[in-house]
Amino acid sequence: MEIEARAARLRAAARCGETDGSAAWREVLALRRDAALRALDAARAGTPLARASGHLRSPAVARRRREAAFVGVLSPSPQHIGHELARLDAAGR
Repeated sequence: MEIEARAARLRAAARCGETDGSAAWREVLALRRDAALRALDAARAGTPLARASGHLRSPAVARRRREAAFVGVLSPSPQHIGHELARLDAAGR
């Protein structure tokens, strides 16, 4: 819920024209990183629950696991976003 609330606040601020360009961009990057990490955590948490029998019984279980794990390697990855946030912080933006 926290990610959804942050995204809703950011969308509302953008509609009203109440966003500072660099601060809004930093929030977008942080939101994308946090959402990707949450998806990866959920995928990792679901794997032990499905066990091998879940993967054998239903190809959908394996497919969902692969799709969720793919979030970590998409460009920009959570690590790339973290580096960009660190760069913005170092620049004082």
